[in-house]
Amino acid sequence: MKTKVSNWLALLSAGPAALGRRGVELRLPPGWPEKISSLHWLNRVDGTDGEIDDLARFPESMRTLPLRVWTPAADTLLTRVTVPTRSRARILQALPYALEDQLLDDPEKLHFAYLRESDGALAVAVTHRARLNAWIDAFKLAGLRPASLCPANLSLPLYPAAWTVAFADKELWVRSGSNAGFVAATSVDPPPMLVAALREAVAQNRAPQQLVVFAAPAGFDAEVWSNALAVHVVAETRDLRDLAVAPAIDLLQADFGQAAHLRQILRPLRPAGVMLAVWLAATLVLDVTEWIRLRHRHNSYAAEMNDIFRQNFPEVKAVLDPAAQMRKQIEAMQSRGSGPADLLPLLTRMAPVLKQQTTPVKLLSVKYSERSVTLELTVPNYQTLDEVKKTFQAANLDVELIAANGRGNEVDGRLKVRPAGIKADAKGST
Repeated sequence: MKTKVSNWLALLSAGPAALGRRGVELRLPPGWPEKISSLHWLNRVDGTDGEIDDLARFPESMRTLPLRVWTPAADTLLTRVTVPTRSRARILQALPYALEDQLLDDPEKLHFAYLRESDGALAVAVTHRARLNAWIDAFKLAGLRPASLCPANLSLPLYPAAWTVAFADKELWVRSGSNAGFVAATSVDPPPMLVAALREAVAQNRAPQQLVVFAAPAGFDAEVWSNALAVHVVAETRDLRDLAVAPAIDLLQADFGQAAHLRQILRPLRPAGVMLAVWLAATLVLDVTEWIRLRHRHNSYAAEMNDIFRQNFPEVKAVLDPAAQMRKQIEAMQSRGSGPADLLPLLTRMAPVLKQQTTPVKLLSVKYSERSVTLELTVPNYQTLDEVKKTFQAANLDVELIAANGRGNEVDGRLKVRPAGIKADAKGST
């Protein structure tokens, strides 16, 4: 596969002329594939050639090379027209109407391939869709994909101010220009169709100065033809197979082009592609929803952290990073040592007092500020609250009853506890 791609890239970079020197040529006989006939191939890389009667027997060693196919000349009408637009879509729409007088069948049954020439006119090749489908299906069945399809009469070499003619079985191929030509029946004398075409060319001041004839049959008299056609006729002795000619108009355009072939390959994958797109869209929606939810939760936690920091360190006015600032405040508290009025030593002395209470005491909150701890608690009655106060005092702690409120069968109280003999510090930490 890698070798095949490399060969293609090399040829594409070399341009169209490279297709005349590289790759494999295959000539389709008239009536193929319905009519079983031998197919002649020529390998332009190593000069080898041969014949096969079945595409399935196409040499394996040449399947990686670009395949240039010359189609039966009589199956394609070559003509010329001028269309006042450069839009490809509009050109394809206009061609059936512009060529209406030259068409013998419904335009829907015909395929139009075109090439813009230097003067702005369009060289057009018209082929029955059924013939193109038959050729392409036969190649597809054999596992082959042609690089180009071009009428065989355009495989004839071009000469300055000359037309090229070749005898091919019972047909006379004529190439009258870069992208022009026709097919006539062979005969000993010049066929009437060739005579008429030359007269028309003379009337339009584009008559050739000579006619170059390839593969002339035995008994061909160039002088007789020259006199009959009123143009110099030269019989060429070289073999057409020795002359490499690049394809002119490629029939693989529009519905039969590479883009259409790619769409045909991808068509079975369309349901999977739709499912993948739906899955990606659903995943995106779920990810965005989850991000919004996590963002909301993050903002809630950040607000809660801010509130906790401000409650515990009210003296700090600017709160930019509560986590970092709280860590810094705690480190500052620890750096001052562990005196009796610090939080941990004070809690160490208070914990046993609360633990030894025989009546249930519910501790609601603990706040440290001004070198003292403020306890918010709930007890069964005022007597229990007084007992808690006296127990703290017995542990050498100063206790101040800040508030006591009865609530049904319970009493909510607030006690401020500090070591005995320690005065409150107005700038203490919380």
